[in-house]
Amino acid sequence: MHGRQMLCDVGDQARAATATMEIGLIQQDFGWTDDAIQSYLAAKEVLEVEDPHRDLAAICSNLGNSLNHKGEPRHALFQYEVAARLYERYGDEQGTAAATFNIANIHFNLARWGKALG
Repeated sequence: MHGRQMLCDVGDQARAATATMEIGLIQQDFGWTDDAIQSYLAAKEVLEVEDPHRDLAAICSNLGNSLNHKGEPRHALFQYEVAARLYERYGDEQGTAAATFNIANIHFNLARWGKALG
């Protein structure tokens, strides 16, 4: 955490948030879903103000993955939809395709188990 504080001290909030997102990816790889979600949310909070065009869509997509793995598909669906809109708006065809695939997958799984989307 010391390194993250130093980045903030020198005024580089966007880099600190990106580093936090990378920590979230590592936590996810280790299966620490709750910790990964906290890292993604912390990064998202900063980037919503500091750098909404570059990394926010990726964070929303990663947060969606974490929530889906945690068994919260409805919340995952919301994050994927936000990611898809951001990718479309700021131009990332590959990211848009991945988010759209994840949205379709969540819809399929919810319908398959007889759950309504409300």
